Amino acid sequence: MFRFTPTEVDDVISALQKNIDKVQDMQCSVEMSIDMGDMGTQRQSMKMWSKGKDKMRMEMSAPAGLPMSPSPMGQGAPSGKMTMIMNGDKMVVESGGEKQVIDHSASAATHGMGQSPASLAPGMDLQQDMGEFLKKNKVTVISGKKSLIGNLMSKVSSSEAPEKVVLEVIPEKKDPMVQKMEMTVDMNKGVITSQKMFSNYGTTKMNMEYENIKGAWVIKRINMTIPTPMGKSGKMTIEYKNVKVNQGISDRLFESD
Repeated sequence: MFRFTPTEVDDVISALQKNIDKVQDMQCSVEMSIDMGDMGTQRQSMKMWSKGKDKMRMEMSAPAGLPMSPSPMGQGAPSGKMTMIMNGDKMVVESGGEKQVIDHSASAATHGMGQSPASLAPGMDLQQDMGEFLKKNKVTVISGKKSLIGNLMSKVSSSEAPEKVVLEVIPEKKDPMVQKMEMTVDMNKGVITSQKMFSNYGTTKMNMEYENIKGAWVIKRINMTIPTPMGKSGKMTIEYKNVKVNQGISDRLFESD
């Protein structure tokens, strides 16, 4: 096991933030597929826009009961169309001609992992506010690996920064849904390539793929294995298509009135 100082933990956060800062805004189409075994496969499609740290818009269409977010206990979405707008601490959900306004700051304060509004959208928690997320919780670097080729081609010191780092994240507040997380960080790209979430219900595993757009590494695909109350594991795939970054999205898109 590698023993890292707090400064080196900060180096991991800086690597992630460096890539995040390259994206001022992002828009894409998202296709979610959940393999429920004998119950068949459910699909959900949506369009997403994000700007800065606190603006998000999702327009989605889903069959009844399909989770809105990649969580072991995802919130059930009603059938038909739904629009969700997040702007600062305010979240507005419109569905079936009805509008619900939620103060997200109050709900986030009770969540042990302290995630931002962006984390409600699949994959966006990997692109926004990750530095703040890590700072709010107990983080330990439990391993770091240099590339094998790099070790063979040159004599590197043990203090040289690794290319892959594994973080252990423990929430400051107890949360049965997320007792502990482990995430692997690609230090060169500044992205999280895999993640495990340990809970009372089992372990959720995620593997992420990225593509380089305008010099920024942005999410392309997430493959997940999710525990279910029946003791079996479901599989979820999230694909991001027609991704565009830094197009100068207007703030009006995030207004709900």
